[in-house]
Amino acid sequence: MSIEYVTLELVEEMAAVFLGMTIFGNGGTEEPQQAPGAASDLISTLERLSPPESPPLNSIKGIDEALECKICFCNEINVRFKECTHGACSACTLGIWRSKAEIHNPLPSWFPCHLCRAEINRLGALIQVSGDENGDSSTSLGSGEKVTMSSVIFRVFQWVDIREWVKDLSTEWGEYVRKANEELGNTQ
Repeated sequence: MSIEYVTLELVEEMAAVFLGMTIFGNGGTEEPQQAPGAASDLISTLERLSPPESPPLNSIKGIDEALECKICFCNEINVRFKECTHGACSACTLGIWRSKAEIHNPLPSWFPCHLCRAEINRLGALIQVSGDENGDSSTSLGSGEKVTMSSVIFRVFQWVDIREWVKDLSTEWGEYVRKANEELGNTQ
């Protein structure tokens, strides 16, 4: 038995264990096939639920760097994470949440912060406030938490659970959450 053959066998075995798929098959002459397991079940679950597409990212010209989403560098930060001091634009926040979907949980209740890895469960919409440096003006949101970024004052409108936030994004996402709850047997 040659060293190359042993190496190929080892690589094939590792791929089967870690990825759940056949790489080389019959000497490399067959198409790679998905082995039964978690990866194919996840794809099946996510296809069955068919989440809507995320909105396209549109570049913002002249945005202050401190207000720019640190993931896409295209949109202004408009979502604040309660569990840490970070935030992102709504498109990137949704993308992070979607990446957390798993085979047995297509509706995750948390996601990791992209900067500090804190477990994020609650989000708040950032609303820019005009007025003095205390946020006092006729457009102030009253008791909302004050946030200052690059000398721009914001108020956190309302803290909501991540699943509620996703459901309220659009009719399509509301339908996705409803279907996922049915799949999971939740009564929400």
